[in-house]
Amino acid sequence: MSWLVFVRTLCADWLTHRAFGRAELHDMCVGALLGALRPVMDLDRLVAAEDGDGSRAHGRGPTETDADTD
Repeated sequence: MSWLVFVRTLCADWLTHRAFGRAELHDMCVGALLGALRPVMDLDRLVAAEDGDGSRAHGRGPTETDADTD
């Protein structure tokens, strides 16, 4: 719940002042989410897997291409 409050406040501030860019807003929101989830999940392994070999580490399931190769 506190992450949602943070993102809502950050977005309201961004809309009002535009003190930073959209990419920075995105990075702050995602960074806060990862920081909140890190204690309960092995996010370091998931992020490393996604960065290292381009694998789909977010549990979205197989793509059509993946299904064709099985």
